[in-house]
Amino acid sequence: MLEERTPGEVAYDNEVVTGLRKGLSVEKGLRLVGDKYPDEGLRCDDETIKDIKARYDYLMNHEEILEKLKRIEKVRDRDQFIPSKNGEEL
Repeated sequence: MLEERTPGEVAYDNEVVTGLRKGLSVEKGLRLVGDKYPDEGLRCDDETIKDIKARYDYLMNHEEILEKLKRIEKVRDRDQFIPSKNGEEL
């Protein structure tokens, strides 16, 4: 579980996740995004890289779950709309 994050940290994490989805390694993603967000950047070494990778695996999985829930809700809402002959909802 992640602790409360500042808007800058959220933006930083989102950029790292975007890089990972494009195929970057965590290390490379951190370096590239760290230039853009130097105050929010995570420093990794041999001791911390496993925890950092786990953090971003968690964030990616969390985003995927939220997207699936949005799609399910959209389908559910669409299926609940039953138009009448004049196009209004019944």
